[in-house]
Amino acid sequence: MSEVQKVKKEVFKLSAVKSLDNMVNDSDALLASLEDLKSDIEKDNDINFDEVKRSVDEWDKNSLQNEKRIHRALRNYTSKIEEIPTENVEPICESVGIDRKLQKTTIDQVIAEDLLYKGEFKISEQLCRDKDEEKFANTEKQFKRLAFLTDEIQKNSNINPAIEWAEENLTELTRIGSDLPFRLQVAAFLTLLCTGNRDKYKALQYAQKNFPEYTNSNLEAVLDTFSLIIRPDIESSKLEKMAESMNVYIIEKLRNDFCAIIAKPEQSPLYSSVAAGYIAIPALKKYQAISQMTGKLKWTESDELPVAVQLPKWLRFHPTYICPISKREIGKNGEEAIVLDCGHIISCTAYRNLLGSRSDGSAVKCPYCPKLSYNACEGVFVNI
Repeated sequence: MSEVQKVKKEVFKLSAVKSLDNMVNDSDALLASLEDLKSDIEKDNDINFDEVKRSVDEWDKNSLQNEKRIHRALRNYTSKIEEIPTENVEPICESVGIDRKLQKTTIDQVIAEDLLYKGEFKISEQLCRDKDEEKFANTEKQFKRLAFLTDEIQKNSNINPAIEWAEENLTELTRIGSDLPFRLQVAAFLTLLCTGNRDKYKALQYAQKNFPEYTNSNLEAVLDTFSLIIRPDIESSKLEKMAESMNVYIIEKLRNDFCAIIAKPEQSPLYSSVAAGYIAIPALKKYQAISQMTGKLKWTESDELPVAVQLPKWLRFHPTYICPISKREIGKNGEEAIVLDCGHIISCTAYRNLLGSRSDGSAVKCPYCPKLSYNACEGVFVNI
């Protein structure tokens, strides 16, 4: 597990601790009951002070327990984060000549967009005040709607706004091959099934109305979900866990699909840049050390790193193809792709060199397999 994955894991574990939310909810409930008590006193109604004392004592006990959980979670998080090694990137930045003279406006915009991803709208507004207000306002409006949709699911178990959004954007969701509309219907079904005394009749009506259109594409999932109504072996607590897990899944799925439709990456550019930079540090440190010892390594390309960095899948936004012979990127600087008879791909330059080395000038041997290619053709990369 990489350091980035470790950090993400610890952040997720810390965010999963709901003790602070519980404290706020319990305090709101206690304040509401005290307001009712005040009204009863003013109206001279009969008051059960023993019940009032029990409520306050229960709130005090629960608050103390929640406070302990919060402190324990923070201690665990801090200790785990401190175990992750940090790197001094100052020498690397100096040796590779990274331009640090970025305009403050650009930095503010990048930070502001990262804050939009996190739902910190007031702070992002302060950073981007008087800087391309129209463009920022449009982006902010989109992320505010995303925050509303996810908050409704997370805090109120209300799937309906997300379903409405999915219906509005059904064409785009279909274009990107998303099954979000169906998953939202399943989440709404589970929510109904877990409400109160498991209102099976309402859940049954909902399934009969909304599931038929998905039987062609998700028949097995529809049958499995529908069977929950008649299965006696599933307790209410298990159903609630299923509904909670589904809500967590559709929140993540909703965020990803929402960003795809508005042409934004799943993570903010700042987050992705920092993560990719952190992963690249060991390779850059090694490059720096060898460069200083030999004095031979030079960073010749201003738009790419001098060393290969293995990034995780979620950080690969622009796949590239490197010719196994010329070691150059196909599609860059006019370098075209050639598809051999066997289906393997090399660069046009490498193909010409191989063809020229043949005495008969008619065939080339594939660098991947032993087959000869007589009728190579130009390849075109398609973004699918």
